[in-house]
Amino acid sequence: LEAPPYALGVGVAGLVYLSYALGSVTSAWAGRAAATLGHRTVEPLLLLAMLLGLLLTLAEPLPIVVLGVAILTGGFFGAHGVASGWVASRASLSTGTPGQASSLYLFAYYLGSSVAGSLAGTAWSAGGWPGVVVLTGAGDRAFCTGADMKGQSSGLSGLEYWAAPRPGIGGTQRRALGS
Repeated sequence: LEAPPYALGVGVAGLVYLSYALGSVTSAWAGRAAATLGHRTVEPLLLLAMLLGLLLTLAEPLPIVVLGVAILTGGFFGAHGVASGWVASRASLSTGTPGQASSLYLFAYYLGSSVAGSLAGTAWSAGGWPGVVVLTGAGDRAFCTGADMKGQSSGLSGLEYWAAPRPGIGGTQRRALGS
């Protein structure tokens, strides 16, 4: 936002981070919605909100970009809260070890954030903001909890896992789309 076409000062550009306050609102709302409607219903909707917000950041008008950041942020915090609770809930029912499951979830969450954060620099160098959007949109699709679940399969030692299709991404005229 500091570069053209916006050329905002550091202080003004930093105001975008006020959208993080939406995380408190959406995570609380998402928790109540998941308790009422179910995790499988709410989580994919939040991931779609994230994708919508991400795509809106490709627009040129600044208010639409800021709206996109706000929607992405709200969807992210809601999805993370629901996924985190879902992991603990499922572990309590199946193995009785919600602490271990939650620890593994958070480990994977932060590991994925570290890897994706590192790859974002490469994506930026290769394609600017649209390159970062493609990386983020693909990751959103590849690492989501629930939206791509096709069916349950048995794994080693009777453990269960969800088979998901391979994620796909595409770009047209410097616009990124997840598929």
